Amino acid sequence: MARPSDQQAKLPGLFCPFPEGKNPEYSDAAKSRIKASATFSGKKDEFHSFILSIKNKFDEDVRTFRTENSRMVCLYNLLEGKARRALETRFSSDTRPFSGVAEMIQALESAYGNPNELSEALDRLQRLQFTVNGKTDIVDFLAEFDYLTATGRVPEDQMKHTLWQHIPANLDNSLLTKTRDESVTYEVFCGFIKDAVHCQKRSMRQTQDSRSSDRSRRAPTKTAPTTAKTPNKTGSTLSPRVMLAEP
Repeated sequence: MARPSDQQAKLPGLFCPFPEGKNPEYSDAAKSRIKASATFSGKKDEFHSFILSIKNKFDEDVRTFRTENSRMVCLYNLLEGKARRALETRFSSDTRPFSGVAEMIQALESAYGNPNELSEALDRLQRLQFTVNGKTDIVDFLAEFDYLTATGRVPEDQMKHTLWQHIPANLDNSLLTKTRDESVTYEVFCGFIKDAVHCQKRSMRQTQDSRSSDRSRRAPTKTAPTTAKTPNKTGSTLSPRVMLAEP
């Protein structure tokens, strides 16, 4: 039997069905707080972000769904093109219908998911490295790091030390100590890194400006060329432009 993919292994916990198909938290007065604007048409590189989007929708607006079928309809309405056609037969079937949202997601994952997502994320994470004077901004770097560690399932208690391994060792000597300080959360640790990068970039700019000023002061001063004097018949020297006419 084939080993289930990483995404499939997480599905039961992400989309647990309502007991007996009814939502005990449902409220007629509840209002939707997240507009489900993201749709999925079958592009494999968009599958992961779509799953996260629909999960956030179901978590935040859980009180607006009366039954499991309500969630299933919501998910189906967010599908387009070949992704919708992939579920259409079973969604409308009377003999073999989907049991819930989790089973619908599993069907989509079988067609559009990446079974090697975890290992590929860890490979990319291993190669990820930040340099202060590189092309990647620290905010973009941290966003990529968060995505890869989440996809690669890096344990939460290892996040700070793992991040420290992917930044310059001389960025801030106190950062290593902070990786062991339990009072420093991962979010606060990221803030320390951003500040350290800002300070180092500022120091680099100041050093560059200072060197430019030194070179300017040492540069030789250019003098204006002098005009040669032409002696006249009386022995005086006059500029060619101001020589007197001969009598």
